[in-house]
Order: sequence, then C-alpha cells, then structure tokens
Amino acid sequence: MEPALKKAGIQVVLLKDYPEAEKDLKSLLSQIKAKNPDAVVCLSYPGDTFTIVTQAQEVGLNPKFMFGLVGPATLVFQPKFGPAAEGISGMGNWSSKMNTFGNKEFIEGFKARNKKPDALNSTDGYIPCQVMEQAVEKVGLDRQKLRDYIAANEFQSIQGPVKFKGSENIKATAGVVQWQKGEMEVIWPKSIATAKPLYPKSAWPK
Repeated sequence: MEPALKKAGIQVVLLKDYPEAEKDLKSLLSQIKAKNPDAVVCLSYPGDTFTIVTQAQEVGLNPKFMFGLVGPATLVFQPKFGPAAEGISGMGNWSSKMNTFGNKEFIEGFKARNKKPDALNSTDGYIPCQVMEQAVEKVGLDRQKLRDYIAANEFQSIQGPVKFKGSENIKATAGVVQWQKGEMEVIWPKSIATAKPLYPKSAWPK
C-alpha cells in the first residue's frame, strides 16, 4: 500500500505495526496524533478497529479521514459508536441503496429472518449463492459442468457483475464504504458509489 500512496502523491508520515490482539494502543495513537495527519488508514481486523476507534477518541486523535479495513462494515459498529461512527470508512462495495440484481429481494428476505444485512459478511455469503443459482439454471447439477460454466461466464449479483479469473472476481473492486447519517454508503469506486465522500469526517461527539 505504501508505494501506491507515494505514487499518488500522498505523504506517509508514519508507518507502524502493532502486536496482534493488542488491547492498549493509546501510545501508538498518541504518536500518530503528534504527526497531525490528514488521514489514518488502519489495515485492521474488527477487534483492532473497535479498539482504535475507542482509544482515538480518548487521546483526541480525530483525522479528516479514518479507515479501518475490517470492522466499520459490520452490523454492530454503528450501534456501538453512535454519532462517533459518522464519517468512518472501511472496506466494502455494497449498500442497501444500490440498484443491483436481486438487491431488494435480498434485503427483504434477510430482514424477514434477521435484523438487517451488514455491508461485508452478509453479502459475501449471498453472492456465491446467486452465482450458483444462475449456473445451475444453465447446466444442472453436474459438478464439472458447473465448475466450467462458472469459470467461463459472467453473472449478476447484488454487488454487480461477477466474472472469475481463477478465484478472483475481476469485475468487483474492493471498494470503500463510509457511515453517513446512520447509513452505510459506498463512496468508492465512483461507478457504484451511493454517496459522495464525507470529508472531513465529523468531529468526535462531546
């Protein structure tokens, strides 16, 4: 990631790792605060992300852009942080507002059985089912025929087009989602964005 940022003309003022499952990141976050960065990008998992957002408020670190790799898109993030979630970004490329194949039915069906889908795990579990359904409709249940058909064709999903090269969906970019007014919005890539980026993000609530 660092070479890509530099290529884009973005200055990296601090690059740090931290111990796995570390529960006290205040010292590191204070170091970051001292650099006064415009953005803080954390390649973090849910537990780390929750710790970082909690302790960033405690040390007064409030950058204009804040990104946690995995965590912000989970269903519990916004209820836990409330107004403090406003403007926080994470990895994802789905929103309930997208006008994509089967999205309305997916949301209604999910809500009938649960509360509501999150923007990462729920959708990642559903999209392969959509692909498999379309493939079975074309070639039946023969495993080899299914494998060959899925490898060679494009499918529609709640996330948009699906086309595999090996195990990678080359039609979908690992995008950026952001909490805005209590809703999860896609802010990048622009081709599927449901809202413009909120920048700078809101200050921490008092």
